[in-house]
Amino acid sequence: MIELSQFFTPDFAFAITAAALGGTLMGFTGFGSTLVMVPLITLVYGPPEAVAVGVAISAAGLAQMLPQASRNALWRDVLPACLTSLILVPVGTTFLFLTDPGITRRLIGAVVLLVAVIMLRGWAYNGPRNRFTSGLCGAVSGFTNGFFGIGSPAVTFYYLHSGVAAVTARANILITIGTLSVITLVAIAIGGGFSQDTVMRAAVLFVPYSLSLWIGSKLFQYASDDLYRRIALWLLMAMGITVLVF
Repeated sequence: MIELSQFFTPDFAFAITAAALGGTLMGFTGFGSTLVMVPLITLVYGPPEAVAVGVAISAAGLAQMLPQASRNALWRDVLPACLTSLILVPVGTTFLFLTDPGITRRLIGAVVLLVAVIMLRGWAYNGPRNRFTSGLCGAVSGFTNGFFGIGSPAVTFYYLHSGVAAVTARANILITIGTLSVITLVAIAIGGGFSQDTVMRAAVLFVPYSLSLWIGSKLFQYASDDLYRRIALWLLMAMGITVLVF
């Protein structure tokens, strides 16, 4: 029996705000919805619930953006990453269910903050780009997406500084994160991570998320490559600090 009163609480209002922020960033940058939603939602519902809700919402939102992204992506970079993620996502999901929630929440904040610092310092990946490096990116992203619901840090680090236009980097990130999301949802479902309340929360939160996704997509049309990168990196920094402090 679903308790409807749960949707009229300060905790759920906080979750709505997290969903709206995640949708705006996702529409603008092509990544980052779970980077915002999962860390913030862990503060009110705990990591397993936050990962399940965040990834479900993100996957539903991505479905609207993938057709365009598929035309702009560099598939030689994307396919190896998607294939290796198939193996590592279930491993990460196993850690999600077995690790203490408090430890998981702080690990989420630490990972996000570390990636933000690396990117803001300009320590970009400038090494070779081939099937192996793309596959390694997918493996790391698969593990972190299964464990934290956050697969975008490694994907962003790899694609954001690849020397291509923002629209191409955005498409590569969208395709890879879309694949990670689907695999993670399957792994969480197999592990019993979806209750009736979880599904209902995700469905309700998708409304503000999808509206914000549209707003973010419109904002992207007017953004320069430099603005695109700066907004993405500062948001990573803010989310990491927020979760570590609270």
